[in-house]
Amino acid sequence: MNNRLNKHTDEEIKDSLMKQTDASIEMKNEIWSRIEKRINEDNENLEKSEVTINNEKETDKQLRNNEEQIYNRRARKNNVVEEINTVQSRSNLRKGRINMRTEKRNQKNRKRMFNIGTIAASLLIVFLAGTAPGHATIERIKDFFLPEKPIVEEIEGMKEEKNVQLQESKYGYVIYFDETVYKLEELEGKDRILPMNQAANYPEVYMEIQQVEDKNIETSATEIQKELKDQYEIVMTGEEVLEPVKGILLYAQAGNEWDDEVLRYYIVDNTQGGSFIIKQQFFVEASEGHGVRFDNMLKEFQIVKLQE
Repeated sequence: MNNRLNKHTDEEIKDSLMKQTDASIEMKNEIWSRIEKRINEDNENLEKSEVTINNEKETDKQLRNNEEQIYNRRARKNNVVEEINTVQSRSNLRKGRINMRTEKRNQKNRKRMFNIGTIAASLLIVFLAGTAPGHATIERIKDFFLPEKPIVEEIEGMKEEKNVQLQESKYGYVIYFDETVYKLEELEGKDRILPMNQAANYPEVYMEIQQVEDKNIETSATEIQKELKDQYEIVMTGEEVLEPVKGILLYAQAGNEWDDEVLRYYIVDNTQGGSFIIKQQFFVEASEGHGVRFDNMLKEFQIVKLQE
């Protein structure tokens, strides 16, 4: 009896152990499955982290490259600005030296021309004194001026030798200019000197000369100055000058861009209570070209007596 009981008990214990073993195996498999899943998830997260880190490194690298490029561009720009400033300084110094030499030469020329002009004026007075009233015409007065003469002018730092031709105006003056470069057109009550070929897509360039018999230079200057202040951004008030002609200078400029319009007026006493109004129009970039040539023309400007 006891043996049977013991045997039954052993079988129960064995069955129990077997059941626990199976449960342990299942549990173990489940645990390993979870562990593998967790490992796989960790590996995926690790790969994602590595990709993110690599992307951040690449972004940092690009940012550093961009910063370096910006720095290099700024450095190059600064170098260019320094070079431009150096060139401008040298150019200004060279121009200053040239201007000093030119001024000395001009003083000698002015003195010589003054002497020649005094002699010519004396001859002119003698000539007019011996002419019957109403016969002092342009055709006779121009006998005192050369029909053509050589000059040397400096344009943008370069000297040019050329011949200029005499121009007689019915408005009471004579002037010289190069007929291969400029021409004279008669408008209503004024003359206009302009380039033979106006450049396309560029602002208009010309010099106008008119005589206003009923307004003195102060009145004319005041009226023109008011008009300029109403229309232009930059205006220089009236200034008395001796060159290129003796009179009042007025200046206006639309802006500082290369093609901004520039106006320059010279108001000259006509010696009879009226005035000559000389208007120069060009643009900023042409200041050292047409602007200088117009002033050089005015150095030869002479008032003559009209036929009565």
